[in-house]
Amino acid sequence: MVQKMVSLPKVSIIIPVYNGELFIGKCIERLLAQDYPQDKMEIIVSDDGSNDNTRDIVKSYGVTCISSTNKGPSSARNRGIKQASGQILIFIDADCLAHKKLIIRHVMAHMYYRVVDPNVMIIGGGIGGYNKNFWAVCDNFSSWYNYHPRLSKRRVNHHPTANMSVWHELLAGVQFDEELRFGEDYAFCVTAQRKGYKIMFEPQAKVLHINRTSLKSYMNHAKQWGSYQYRLREKGLANPIYSRSFLWLLRALIYECGYKMAEIMYYSFRSKSFGILITFPFVFVNRLYLFYSMYKGDRAFYNDHEVTIRQRKAEM
Repeated sequence: MVQKMVSLPKVSIIIPVYNGELFIGKCIERLLAQDYPQDKMEIIVSDDGSNDNTRDIVKSYGVTCISSTNKGPSSARNRGIKQASGQILIFIDADCLAHKKLIIRHVMAHMYYRVVDPNVMIIGGGIGGYNKNFWAVCDNFSSWYNYHPRLSKRRVNHHPTANMSVWHELLAGVQFDEELRFGEDYAFCVTAQRKGYKIMFEPQAKVLHINRTSLKSYMNHAKQWGSYQYRLREKGLANPIYSRSFLWLLRALIYECGYKMAEIMYYSFRSKSFGILITFPFVFVNRLYLFYSMYKGDRAFYNDHEVTIRQRKAEM
């Protein structure tokens, strides 16, 4: 009904992938089944030098596939952007399964804010878990507690590119930093906001992320996310709160994690889903490990640049 009432914009869905033969097919199938006019959408898979069967699988679906040597997800997304012809670009990861109304909900959110607040140029969608075992359920709440589909609409400062959309025009001034292999989505969001753009969270524009299924991969993911702190600090993009003491950082963790978890628990209890209660201790340990990894990156940065920092303070 909505589609008949408004003129819908063309949408480009960009999927960076590296050795994704296990899930890229399912990702594309969900996108091809979208409740959105096929002539108003294009799927662009940007292969980042895969050495498995990823490219053959992608080509079998008849969607656009562009390839290059392995330069990281930022480079892959930027190549996709150059190829895209849509007015709105949706970024999702190859290990994500789109809800059938993913595109229309991103589009309607953009069109609403285009009228209400034109500075809203980025929409972040809800990210839940495609869970196969206990560790995957833990990963669901650990990785996506800030972006879970059970949370409410709100303005956010950052959103993962596992499910994020932008107006194409924004990309004339904001690109993904190809020097970053982790934290590139955070850097993108910070850069966009410094230019005056806003990010809104729309939980019903949702995907399911194929979550990690072992304790090792579950904890390594937190370490990887924390590892980008040093590079972000070098580029002047890191959140300033992480430069303080570890005790202060622990308090920030309890507040941030606890607040969002309480909201998820509220909606979970309403739907009689109690998995979060069982996983909460493991979620807290995982987030503590993430924040500790970020703290270590900060400390390493300030130790390495102590002389320079002192000189700058003296000059001020």
